[in-house]
Amino acid sequence: MGNHPGLEADRRRRFDVALDAGYGACWLRNPDIAATVRDALQHFDGQRYVLHEWVIMPNHVHALFTSLGAIPLSSIVHSWKSYTAKRANRLAGLTGPFWHADYFDRMIRNDDHFANTADYIRANPVNAGLCDAPEDWRWSSAYEPSVHDAAPVWFVSRPPLQARAIRPRQPMRSLHAS
Repeated sequence: MGNHPGLEADRRRRFDVALDAGYGACWLRNPDIAATVRDALQHFDGQRYVLHEWVIMPNHVHALFTSLGAIPLSSIVHSWKSYTAKRANRLAGLTGPFWHADYFDRMIRNDDHFANTADYIRANPVNAGLCDAPEDWRWSSAYEPSVHDAAPVWFVSRPPLQARAIRPRQPMRSLHAS
């Protein structure tokens, strides 16, 4: 006797509610670990896969991507999990498994399913109460840096009336206006 689709969908919904409520280890709240995961997701974008949408939540990750060529889904996910686990364990002072051994995947059936999945990923931090809008969540493909992220560094050589802005030597992140 196989799984009943309604029961499986209900189980998945309850699991998502628990994740969004912050249950489990929330190591991905650490900005260094989140940046490691973000960089790993983006590293082979356009080479091994096309990364359409992604979000790093405090205790889980969602990625919507299309594999390029004959690279299996399991190889892509293994690459992400292996690299990030080693680095995250080092950053957090942990040993042993960092990620669950398995992962949830699903085949995208059609354009509507793709759009709904992309919307779900973008809205996940909003629905979990972590931000007000998808573009506010720093650890997602929806993130849009604002002018506040590129605030000038101030140098004061005399009283505050003589303050002037100094631009960093590193190139600044590009800002997007719509």
